[in-house]
Amino acid sequence: MTNGSMDNSFDTEKRNSKRVCFFMGSISGRGGTERVASIIANGLAARGYEIYILSLWEGLNPGFEFNRQIQLYELFSRCRAFKWHYINVIVKLRRFLKKHRIDILIATDSILSLFAIPACVNLRIFHIVWEHFNFLTDFKLYSRRLSRYFAARWSDVIVVLTQQDLQFWNKKVSGRARIISIPNPITYPLADPADRTWNNKLAIAVGRLNYQKGFDLLIQCWKKVSASSPEWKLYIIGEGEDETLLANLIHQEDLDKIIEILPFHHNISDYYKKASIFCLSSRFEGLPMVLLEAQAFALPAVCFDCYTGPAEVITDGENGFIVPDKDVDAFTAKVIQLTHEPELREAMGLKALSRASEFRQENILNRWEVLLQG
Repeated sequence: MTNGSMDNSFDTEKRNSKRVCFFMGSISGRGGTERVASIIANGLAARGYEIYILSLWEGLNPGFEFNRQIQLYELFSRCRAFKWHYINVIVKLRRFLKKHRIDILIATDSILSLFAIPACVNLRIFHIVWEHFNFLTDFKLYSRRLSRYFAARWSDVIVVLTQQDLQFWNKKVSGRARIISIPNPITYPLADPADRTWNNKLAIAVGRLNYQKGFDLLIQCWKKVSASSPEWKLYIIGEGEDETLLANLIHQEDLDKIIEILPFHHNISDYYKKASIFCLSSRFEGLPMVLLEAQAFALPAVCFDCYTGPAEVITDGENGFIVPDKDVDAFTAKVIQLTHEPELREAMGLKALSRASEFRQENILNRWEVLLQG
């Protein structure tokens, strides 16, 4: 990995002729977008593509590890109100694309297309918009809504994460862009069933501690779960702006000895291995990486049927349970059922493992390579 300079230390004869630039907000984050971008970028670099990661700001200290051949750049050293620097961003981005003779530009958020599309005018660059949120989630931002119509009108391809979201896009927008679905890959090797146990009385939930992930709903659920299955514990693993709010809610419900909030760390696989149930309480998603990870560790899951993603990973009653969106009572009932039936946990866990194989990195990278080769 190089920061802001070319690296010719590898065998260029083995390189793919295409130069691919991932244009991001900031690579320093540790969210799902940054994580899956690192996976796809690393995988493509290993297959011979010349990969550039260009961040709008703070792009030289990535939150995840990158292949040493990948080159990191930033347009600005810090975040700012970019609407007041709109023309400057476009000029700097266009200059970068021309200097490095980029063939394919992948904007990792539809809102970035507001900069990327004008920067690409007359440069003969294949422009892909990679959307990590579902179409119905716009955070009440006019700029995000505008960017999606802009992307549909002027980009070449829009990549969404689920078939359900693809339908939303096709119903809501029209233009020259081809809209396709490529899911996220799993990030861990598939578990060996012989090494798995579903007898540990532990459930886990993983994600940023914010409104989207619905951990407040999960805590409500666990009040009733603990009454039925008092020996079961819940770990909520993550960091974020709602940590104090959630900690206070746990204390108010007198669940301090039952629920623990633990910080995210690189050995999170240890928790997946120890757990026997996975809970996804999100209010909305794109395609939840943590659910794919849970499947890879053979964990049966209980999920709200939120937009979008869970219903494309979980077949209700087979590898987990899908309950009506925000129906805390239904969610509680399915968790309690799993706590009481170890044979069901194992049967669902094995089917979850089988489902996870469809999301292996190699399968997903093959689909990306088909797209990049045009």
